[in-house]
Amino acid sequence: MGIEKLKIGFIGNMNTMPMQYALKFREDGCDVKYIVESDPSEMLMRPEIHYKSIDYPYPEWIKEIPFSSKLLHLLFNRYFTREVRKEMADRDVIFFNHYGHHISGYFSRKKFIKVALFSGADLDVTCNYDNIDNLIGADEKWWIKKVKRVLLKFFIRRYRDNIKSSHILSYFPIGMNPVGDRLQKEIMGDREYIDIRRYDINFKEIGLEYVGATDNDKLVIVSAVRFLIKTTKENEFEYKGNDLIIKAIAKYYKSNKNIEVHFVEKGSDENIKIAKQLCRDLGIEEVVVWHKEMSLEELLNLYKRGDIMFDQVGNHWSGAIGLYAQYMGKPVIANARLDVFKKIWGDDVATLNATTVDEILEHLHNCSSREYRAEVGRASHEFVKKHVDSEAIYQKYKSAILEIDRAKRENR
Repeated sequence: MGIEKLKIGFIGNMNTMPMQYALKFREDGCDVKYIVESDPSEMLMRPEIHYKSIDYPYPEWIKEIPFSSKLLHLLFNRYFTREVRKEMADRDVIFFNHYGHHISGYFSRKKFIKVALFSGADLDVTCNYDNIDNLIGADEKWWIKKVKRVLLKFFIRRYRDNIKSSHILSYFPIGMNPVGDRLQKEIMGDREYIDIRRYDINFKEIGLEYVGATDNDKLVIVSAVRFLIKTTKENEFEYKGNDLIIKAIAKYYKSNKNIEVHFVEKGSDENIKIAKQLCRDLGIEEVVVWHKEMSLEELLNLYKRGDIMFDQVGNHWSGAIGLYAQYMGKPVIANARLDVFKKIWGDDVATLNATTVDEILEHLHNCSSREYRAEVGRASHEFVKKHVDSEAIYQKYKSAILEIDRAKRENR
């Protein structure tokens, strides 16, 4: 049976990442249903923000079923998810992402092919018993903490049980997030499943174009990295290194006053406050422009003006915001996680690797040259086109789904 004979469903849309695969299944002739559960105020979760081919109101195959209250959906999910479950009842394959994992248990493993498509936090945070105290918060009253702890243990157990019933799990390359790797092994135990590792973006559907080096009156530095400077033991692996970026820019500013720095206010109020105070303390406040969270289109318009771009330089990894910039032909300074990606891509990695203030500073000085920025930008563009386009991962999903479908038919 060809893939076009199968009906495909998607539940959960963290940053609309699953949409890139939904569109590819549609290109292959599949009947696809995609649930959007996020409120219109949650811009980054809406497909019309990310994909130029999608307009709002949505076409018939995209179903808008808002989750009015995440807590109510978690507590009384049989009642509050009935509309979603009804829409998905005729599917052959269902991809579960983000909040979708808590519905997965209602779909029989015998009847449906189930794919756990992780965004990150829906594994390393939501399924992590060790993270419960961090989720509760230190300022709650004792009885509230006790109730929350009981509820969180219940929710985590449900998530883990539902994920364990999946035929396919798709997470980041091994080594990128040791916590997530450990949890996946812990949850699945000796259960047989197909493990698909991914690090990809559908650049075509997002509408990205090559821009290359720009000619600005000032050197424009852009960082859309979520602010996570102050960490706990449970989330220290997510440290983004924003303080290192600010300190390096402050050092560079001493030798080049003709700069303009753009930061996006993503992250907790506490971490953004720390970052703003650091800018004041280090004397770069006057050259920093702060932006509220924006749509992808607005962010990419800002990227077009950028000369030097940043992704995280801490313990995490360079994600979509860095890859978008690289596709546009911009030099990106980030922790390239060479411990993971050099094994996969060899010397093709074109990210300007940095994890310390001095390493960042050296890249900033090198990028003062327009010729150097143009050279690195071209290499960056070719690198992501070759290694990060989502087509290769999509083909893995197709092969795995067809393999499982064949086995199911043979066993009937």
